[in-house]
Amino acid sequence: MFFDMIATYNGYRFIDYSEAAPQAYIEASIDCVQLADETKMAEIILKGLRR
Repeated sequence: MFFDMIATYNGYRFIDYSEAAPQAYIEASIDCVQLADETKMAEIILKGLRR
C-alpha cells in the first residue's frame, strides 16, 4: 500500500501486481527486508505502473 500511495501521488494509478507470480512477490519482499536488496521489488513495481 505504501508504494501505491507514492505512485498515486506522482500521477500513476495503483500498481498492478497481477503480472508478478505470488512466489516472486514473496521472494522480492524477503530480499527487501532481509538483504536490503530492492532490485526484484523495483522490477515488479516498474512493470505494474500505469498512467
